[in-house]
Amino acid sequence: GPLQPPKGALLFGPAGVGKSLMAAQIANDLSFMSCNERIHVRIVNCADIISSTAIVGEAEKLLSDIFDKAEKSATSSGRGSLIILDDVHLICSRRGGMGAASRSTVDQLAGTLLALLDGIGTSHTDSSKTCGGGLIVLAITTDPSMLDPALRRPGRLDVEIEVSVPDDKARSDILKFHLSHLMTEQRISEMDINALARLAKG
Repeated sequence: GPLQPPKGALLFGPAGVGKSLMAAQIANDLSFMSCNERIHVRIVNCADIISSTAIVGEAEKLLSDIFDKAEKSATSSGRGSLIILDDVHLICSRRGGMGAASRSTVDQLAGTLLALLDGIGTSHTDSSKTCGGGLIVLAITTDPSMLDPALRRPGRLDVEIEVSVPDDKARSDILKFHLSHLMTEQRISEMDINALARLAKG
């Protein structure tokens, strides 16, 4: 059969390296597409999902509603949907190392997320898939080893992308980009920018 796009991707790298900013930029770029090309984007902070667990089953319902809305939007528009799950390890962590109550809550959420990923595209007809409709999930974490291994199996998060700590040249390019947007009469020399980049190890 025809080659199908991945259901999901995992973006990972050290804290503060710019993963969430990169995801926000992707969402921002998609929002500026023309009406005929624009896709539905939903950024979800998984800490907010966890905080909704005062009522039993509420977090699972919230997560299910997010996926349901995204799939319906993808199907109706034929252009697809993107869900960004920031700090996905908070709702689908590796088993062990938590209290019984917390573990039970996270296990239920993890099971819901895995079922939702498995269900992507199952309600679509073959014709809707060929029209470009579909849902893709971009999950973000600082450390893939914190995740439930089941999340990284084929058919779920099919692609893994590492965002590594930038080297001197990359830091210099980042500084040049941001400094170019500053309204200043005094130009900063490339030598000064390179010197700053070497000092900016964080």
